[in-house]
Amino acid sequence: MSTVITHPSVDVCVIGMGCMGGNVSQLVSLAAKGYKVVGLEKGPYWNYQTDWPITKYDEYGIQIMRKNDSPLQQTTVTIRNNVNQFALPIRRNTNGQATSSGYGVGGANQHYGAQFGRYAPWTYAINSNTISKYGQAYLTAANPNDDTLDFPVTYDDYLPYYQAFEAVWGVSGTNQEPNCPSSTFPMPAHPQTAVAAAFQSAAESLGINNWPAPSAIASEPYTNSLGLNINACVYDGWCSCTSYPCETGAKASSATRTVPAAIKGGNFDLRTNSYLFRIDTDSNTGLATQARYYDAMGNVHVQPATTFALATWGFYIHWALAVSGIGTQYNPTTVTGSLGRGIANPTGAPTRTATGTLPIGQNNYTAGNGQGGSYTTYDFADDNFDHSKVSAPYLGGTRIQYGAYPSSPGLIALGAAGSAANVGAAYKASVYHKTQATKQTISAASGGMDLPQTNKYIDLDPHYYDIYGDPLPRMTLDYTINSGNASNDSVRLWTPVVEKMGVTNLTPGPAVTPAGSHFTAWGIHIRGGIRIGASSSTSVMNMYNQVWGTPNVFATGEMTQPNGSSVQTGGTHPAACTSYAAADGILKYLTSPGPLVSE
Repeated sequence: MSTVITHPSVDVCVIGMGCMGGNVSQLVSLAAKGYKVVGLEKGPYWNYQTDWPITKYDEYGIQIMRKNDSPLQQTTVTIRNNVNQFALPIRRNTNGQATSSGYGVGGANQHYGAQFGRYAPWTYAINSNTISKYGQAYLTAANPNDDTLDFPVTYDDYLPYYQAFEAVWGVSGTNQEPNCPSSTFPMPAHPQTAVAAAFQSAAESLGINNWPAPSAIASEPYTNSLGLNINACVYDGWCSCTSYPCETGAKASSATRTVPAAIKGGNFDLRTNSYLFRIDTDSNTGLATQARYYDAMGNVHVQPATTFALATWGFYIHWALAVSGIGTQYNPTTVTGSLGRGIANPTGAPTRTATGTLPIGQNNYTAGNGQGGSYTTYDFADDNFDHSKVSAPYLGGTRIQYGAYPSSPGLIALGAAGSAANVGAAYKASVYHKTQATKQTISAASGGMDLPQTNKYIDLDPHYYDIYGDPLPRMTLDYTINSGNASNDSVRLWTPVVEKMGVTNLTPGPAVTPAGSHFTAWGIHIRGGIRIGASSSTSVMNMYNQVWGTPNVFATGEMTQPNGSSVQTGGTHPAACTSYAAADGILKYLTSPGPLVSE
C-alpha cells in the first residue's frame, strides 16, 4: 500500500522541467517578491558531465531503444487518422513509429537538433491575414474544414519575450532581418560551410534575404543573463536531431540554462522522478487546489499551491487537464468545446523530391553539430511571395537550410542483417572512401505546413490505459492538402536558387498527391490542442496562457500555439514565448487573483 505524503503549500507548482518549466521556474522563483516554487519532473536530473561523456555514444540504446526518452511502458499515446478507425497505441520506439520525447530535467532539449528561428509576424495572424488578402474562399480551398486561429497576441507583443529568452538560452547566429525585426542574437554564428557560402552567394545575387541558421548550441563560451557559464561546442558530430545529448553542455536545455539558477536562488524546490496524475479542483470556486503525483516508490504526494503551471511535453498537457476535469473536451460532431481542438503536425508530411548534384566536396567523417554552419531564408515562406499565382492554393510556404555540417553518426547500419548489400569485398570497396565525397546531393524541394482542421483533435482513449490505470491520450490526425500543395510548388520557387549555386542534373520527382500517405507516428512538434486565443469557445487559454474558467492554472509549450508555421518546424524557440507569458500571468495573478483577460 502506498503512503500519502502531503507537503506544505507553495505559491507555484510547476509540472515538467523542460525548457518551458525551467523558464517559468526561474522567472517566478527569482522574482523580487521571493515566491516559493516547486518543480515536478517525472524523470531524473541528467548531468552532462557524468551521464553523457561515454553513454552518449551508445547508438543502439539511444537511437533505436530510445533509452533517454520517456518510457513507453509508463505511458504513451494512441493514434488514428479519422473517427472511423480504431486507434492503436505506440508501444515501441521503432524507426518511423515514434520520435524523440522529453524525459528528465531538460526534457527533449537534452537531445534535440537545437534548430532555432523565430516565427515571423505573419504567423501570429494566419487566419485574418489570409482572409483579408485572398478571401475566405481561398482559405477554404487551401484548408477544407479549416480551424486556423489567430494568436491573441502579435509578434511585437512577444518581442520582449524573444529577446529575454535568447539571452538566457544563448542563441548563436546573426539576425533574421528583415523577416523578423529586432532579432540580433547574443552569440556569433557557427563557422560557415562551403555549401552555405554557395547558397549565400546565390541568394544575394538573386536579391533573396538570407542569414546563418540560428542555433541553440553555443558557438563560443558564454555567460548567460542569469550568470550561468556555458561551454562552447567542440564539433564532435554526435549531435543529430532527436538522438544525441551533449557532453559539453553547449546544447541548450533547462538543465544548464535555467534550473541551476533557480536552485541557487533558494526559493525553488526540484523534485525528480515525480509523475503527476491529477490536479484537484474546488467545485465551489472552480480553482485548482493541489497536484497529486507518484514518486519512484509508488507513494502518493499531495502538493497544495496557489497557482499551477503545466509545462509537460506535448499532448500530456491535454491529458493532465482532461483527466482532472479542467476544460471542456472538444466534440468534432458539434464543433463545440476547446480542449483538444485544432491539432496539427508540422513535421513528416509528404514532401516532393527535387535533387541535383553540387560539385563541392566534403569530409563526411562524423563532425559538426547538425544545423550549425548552414544558411537559410524565409523569402519563400509565410506570405513573402504572391500566393494568388500558385497553381493550387495553400497557406505559408517552405524553408530550406543549405550547408549543415556534413555528418552525424550512422554506424548503426553496420549492425543490420548481413546481405550482399553490406557484406563482402564489393561492399567494403564502396565504403572505403565514403568519408571523402567529391560532390553532394542538393534539394530544391521542402515540406509545407500542416494546418488545424475541425476533424483533427485529441481526447482520452476509452480502450487503452497507462501503467497507473488512467486513459491514454488519443490523437485523431492526418496530413492536410496544404502541406502537399506547398511542397509541390516549392520546386518552382527553389530551382533558380540551387541552379545559381551550381547544381546540375536537377530532377524533380512526382508531385505529392492528396491522401497519398497518412500520419502514422506521434509527432514531436504537435501544435494546438491546448490553444491560446481570444474566446473560450475556440481556445483553452487567454494571452497569458491562463485557463479559461480555472484562472489559477496556466499551461505553456508548443501545443498552446494556435497554429504552426511555415518557417520553423522546430518548436522550442517560438514556444518559449508562451512560458514567459505564463510567468507574467502567474506573477500578475499572485498579486491580484482572478481572470487576467475578459472575453
